[in-house]
Amino acid sequence: MEGRVASVWKPMALLRHEPIGTASHYDWLLSRVADCGDHDARVARTYRCHTRPDTTTPFEISLERVDDHRWFYLILAHIHELSDHRGLVTPIATGHWRDAEEPTTTASDARAQETSELIEVRFAPNGVVRACRIINESRLISVLEAADR
Repeated sequence: MEGRVASVWKPMALLRHEPIGTASHYDWLLSRVADCGDHDARVARTYRCHTRPDTTTPFEISLERVDDHRWFYLILAHIHELSDHRGLVTPIATGHWRDAEEPTTTASDARAQETSELIEVRFAPNGVVRACRIINESRLISVLEAADR
């Protein structure tokens, strides 16, 4: 019997961005790599949202895909003033994420999953693993909550 090869847990971060002159929002960063020595490398897939994905259970959150962010923001520990008067960024939460194994599907389910991605997220400090689905890079839905894995 073939065993499932576990996906690597990669860093993620939730930042509060307070731009000058507009409403604040959250930036949710999912690293594409497990570790990076270059703090300027754009390795963090980033979504803008107005609801915190670390505090709402169960949830469905609207997402807006924005440009990848630098590794620097995944390890940010203090409030940071952005250049060019773009406001302040405050680290809210950190954790890890990984690709999740898709369940066995029917033909209609497979078509729906073509535009979605199943991931597992684990925000610190509680370490609860939650399966979530990103749909069309515009919505995040919590699928289930499980014990720490």
